[in-house]
Amino acid sequence: MPPKKRVPKYCLHKPTGQAKVVLNGKTFYLGRYGTAASKQAYDRKIQEWLAAGRRLPTHDTLTVEELISAFSHHAEHYYRKPDGKPTSEIGNLKQAFRPLSELYGDTKASAFGPQELKAVREAMIGRGWLRISPSIAIWNESAACIAGAGNKASFPRNVTTAFFAWED
Repeated sequence: MPPKKRVPKYCLHKPTGQAKVVLNGKTFYLGRYGTAASKQAYDRKIQEWLAAGRRLPTHDTLTVEELISAFSHHAEHYYRKPDGKPTSEIGNLKQAFRPLSELYGDTKASAFGPQELKAVREAMIGRGWLRISPSIAIWNESAACIAGAGNKASFPRNVTTAFFAWED
């Protein structure tokens, strides 16, 4: 009888308090350890991995929420003061990503385009954010898209182009 294949475990990344799972040698951060959302993210990630034959899915299956999560993890390590404490930019990013996540979290990143970005901007304005705030927030989201490109996971290039082409 062949050996039983194990499913990777839901684990704690102690330095950050994040839940994580390692698939094919790559670590995926799932949110705060022990939360229902992180357990749901774990279940989804494992199901996708199993469905792909125990291989990592291609970037075409990456969702907006997964891209946000990956960028947020990067930001938590990148935006630090010299003494190691996080800067206020992390809170700004979390706030900026909230409407994006609520509206398009389950959308495939490859399907996210300029119209969706404009809808996110309108949602930000609908929350009473000043005109400059949504623009800065959307610029941050565009930066996350560009950062995702370094991991072969990005929104279409026309999203950032659309940001600069907006007219009120």
